[in-house]
Amino acid sequence: MKLDLKTSTFGSDYDYSSISLTSINNNKVGKLKINTRTYLQLGRGSNWANESLLGLAGANPEEMANNKFTRTNGLLSSDEFVFSHKIGNYHMGGGLNLRGYSGYLAPEYDKNGNLIR
Repeated sequence: MKLDLKTSTFGSDYDYSSISLTSINNNKVGKLKINTRTYLQLGRGSNWANESLLGLAGANPEEMANNKFTRTNGLLSSDEFVFSHKIGNYHMGGGLNLRGYSGYLAPEYDKNGNLIR
């Protein structure tokens, strides 16, 4: 189990805080392996840093900066991590882990149908 607390710093341009809990279970029933991951996050704030947002398909940019393979161009080009209307191919585990949405920028609309992000 892993518990993370995250908040913007005093005097920052951003205003957010979150708490998240990750539980990874590796179980074996006879010859059957059952691996599960449970992720819960609660956050609040009015101005979130884009790199700190919860990823729909995988890790957010903060998590990717902590990985030796994804922090710089090398094995993978930065073009692999672009968010757009097209479905991407690269997936790094994390976030909500909805793999079909890797590289997809999920739009958000207000109550009048106007695009927010």
